[in-house]
Amino acid sequence: MRVSKHWKNLLTAWPCFWTKVDLSESKRPIRERTIKPYIAYAKSGITEAILNCSDLQGSRVLDILLQKCKLLAKISLVGGGLIGESLVRASALAKNLRSLQTGCAALSQDTAMQVMANCPNLEDVSFGNTMQDPYPTKWPVCPKLRSFHMKLLHPAGRNRPTNVTMVG
Repeated sequence: MRVSKHWKNLLTAWPCFWTKVDLSESKRPIRERTIKPYIAYAKSGITEAILNCSDLQGSRVLDILLQKCKLLAKISLVGGGLIGESLVRASALAKNLRSLQTGCAALSQDTAMQVMANCPNLEDVSFGNTMQDPYPTKWPVCPKLRSFHMKLLHPAGRNRPTNVTMVG
């Protein structure tokens, strides 16, 4: 944070200023040492995070956010890239997550199912470019789910993408 010492002391003394963290337009990749001060400023009270998918590949940033910020209820991922293992691993820690948007990130249908199974409190879900599995699958039951959107990409580029939307 590039401000005077006085302003830094003022801003970091108020955790309510740090409940939403938007790192989607960072010029450098987000590392663990970058996210830790934000968590400390918020006193682990971050409720919403907006991250760039390219920063998550091979990173533990999402894991750290979900471990330290038990109030984290909304995650939005922007940008492209392949996400999978990092999202599944982090979702196991996301017991209070209520909203998830993966934007243009590519993920498998199996990844989407595992994430939903790991997050029992999901209410709003939007999966971007989801690779359709060639075999039928049974989706997990999410009792609190109110809205669900998934853009299914067919294998080998057959047909156009299918949009699946459910609102309840």
